[in-house]
Amino acid sequence: HEEDALMDFLKHQASYCDVIKSIVEKHEQLLEDNTKQETTLGIKRTQRDAYV
Repeated sequence: HEEDALMDFLKHQASYCDVIKSIVEKHEQLLEDNTKQETTLGIKRTQRDAYV
């Protein structure tokens, strides 16, 4: 019975790790997207400033 509990615990831990991994990956993707957006915004801003 204790072994079953241990297996459940390990499975739970494994799925928890997967969840964290996917969250981290999504977060990294979001950061990359934000950086890209910021650079394009920065380019737009400098172009606009050049007009002023």
